[in-house]
Parts: sequence; structure tokens; C-alpha cells
Amino acid sequence: MDIRAERERLRHEGIAARENMSAAERKKKSAAIAAQILASQWFQTAETVMIYRAAGTEVSLASMTGRRFVYPRCVSGRMLLALRPADENAWERGAYGLYEPVPAQSELVPPENINLVLCPCAAFDGQGTRLGMGGGYYDRFLPQCKNAHIAAVAFASQQAAHIPLQPWDCPMDAVFTENSIWYRK
Repeated sequence: MDIRAERERLRHEGIAARENMSAAERKKKSAAIAAQILASQWFQTAETVMIYRAAGTEVSLASMTGRRFVYPRCVSGRMLLALRPADENAWERGAYGLYEPVPAQSELVPPENINLVLCPCAAFDGQGTRLGMGGGYYDRFLPQCKNAHIAAVAFASQQAAHIPLQPWDCPMDAVFTENSIWYRK
């Protein structure tokens, strides 16, 4: 099987694993993941944290507070920006139907000013490889975050035995699940 087909199969399986949970189970596990993140040394020492607004069945980090949060905005077909919305009215549906900050009502935050990036994913493996949704926005953005710890956020059921690497994949420094935190050595 070629790498693209294998990655698509793993993406489908990872998404199916989270979709097979009930809403109550996802909520409970999301709260446990958020607690793992909040207790981590990386979060405790971070000033600026890039998180995301969950879409569909993704892990929700909506309960997290206590830091300067910035959020991704997909622009120019392939580019990601980090924006800090001015208030709760500074949101709109973006190119993929996801809620994203409105640029005119948000502060642009340079990637080098971010201390912790929390990435959603479709699947991950035990080596810290994150499999996104396939658009590559995070893959192009993460190398610019030179002062940040980079972590995937997922339900434990989304773990795959192995995700084949593509040249642009950025290894995660950690993976947060409801059961544990995996750190790259």
C-alpha cells in the first residue's frame, strides 16, 4: 500500500474511533485531557498557548483558562496564522466551516511568541507522529514556532501502531490523551 493510501486509512480509523464515542464520553475524556494539559509543566510556564476550537468530535479544550490563548486561522489556501480574538464576538466560520478568529477583530501573534502549541489530530502513534486532516496547515506553521513545545491532543483510542512519515511531518514533543502524557525523549 502506498503512503498516501495508508495515511488516509489511518485518518479514517482515527476519526471513526472518536466518532464511536458518545457525546457524554467525549466530554468526560476531553475534561480529563484538559486536566492533564493544565497540570503539565509546559502549560504552567507558558505565557502564550495556541489552542483550537474543537470541531465535530475532536477533543474539546473549551474548559481551559488561565493563559493568553491564540487560535489558528487558515488563510491563503495553505497558510496558518495565530490570532488572539478581542472578545467572544470576534469569531466567524472560516474556509472549512470551522470557527476561527476574525482577523480585523484579533491581534496577530508571531509564531516565535508562542510557548505551547496544542494541535488537534485524526490519529497519532507511539513515536509522537501526528496525523492531521490532510490540509497541511499545521505542518507548515509548526516549524516557525521556534520557542514552543509542540503537542498533539487526542483520545487514547485514536492511537495507531505506526503512522508513515511524510517529509513535512513535524514530530510532536508530547501527546496528551485522557490516560497519559507521552513525551519525546
